[in-house]
Amino acid sequence: MRILAILPYQPKLLKALADAVKLEIGSFILVGDKTKIIESCYRAHIDIGIFVIYHYQLDIDSVDYARDVLRERKVDYLLFGDVPEMYQIKILGANDALSLGNIDIIDLPMLRHFLFLVNHSRHYYVDYVDKKQAVIRANQMMKKLGYKKTNCVLITNPNIKTDVLEANIIKALIMEDNDDIEFNFQDMKSLFSEKSDLNIYNHNINLLIMRNHETSRILVNTISAFLKARIGSLIYTENHLAIDSSLLDDREDIIFSLLILHKLSQANSICLNRKSMV
Repeated sequence: MRILAILPYQPKLLKALADAVKLEIGSFILVGDKTKIIESCYRAHIDIGIFVIYHYQLDIDSVDYARDVLRERKVDYLLFGDVPEMYQIKILGANDALSLGNIDIIDLPMLRHFLFLVNHSRHYYVDYVDKKQAVIRANQMMKKLGYKKTNCVLITNPNIKTDVLEANIIKALIMEDNDDIEFNFQDMKSLFSEKSDLNIYNHNINLLIMRNHETSRILVNTISAFLKARIGSLIYTENHLAIDSSLLDDREDIIFSLLILHKLSQANSICLNRKSMV
């Protein structure tokens, strides 16, 4: 797995990358102001010899390099350090920030499996097409991570007719072509109540689709603040996956995100090997 880390100046990020090298989960290329990177590594007691570093004093030059490397498929994934959103969009070739998708992977102590939260875009008003695409994208990733079945719950209000109608439309569209997806809808309070007929503890629910990206971030931040949970976070476009370290609280969460990418990379390699044997 080859990862390009862009403007990686934060100590938590560099420590996570150093740990990842020790775990042998990938090779890392660092691009940015080499002096800043070396100074940050020195303060964090990190041996810079474990990294390949490309020096660009200006941020825009690092961004252009990252965009070219990604376009030429010389790296598998990206890791954003101190990269403004406008530069992330340019590197990923996205139309705007609202078109970026998000995948959050939560490892809750009380669950025996990971809980995925997926948003296909960052629009405030999200229609059933976007939510359907979020389920499909999540299902594709979860298969690569070894999940046999996607057990999805759409977070909605069962007492509002338009919400129920939307949920049934999404269910009909998904179930038409995907027999490995189970789809239900529920309100948030009932989902986390042990007294509910459909709850997160007893029904192997592994995918949540929220009302929009903003409500997903609220849930993720609440879980991060009050529960001892590991949280991985990825952003995606149609063709690319990346980690935005600004969305992660500490280096353990960055390492967790890198481990998810490592698992996906292994699955992709197996797929390519099978195709080459046919």
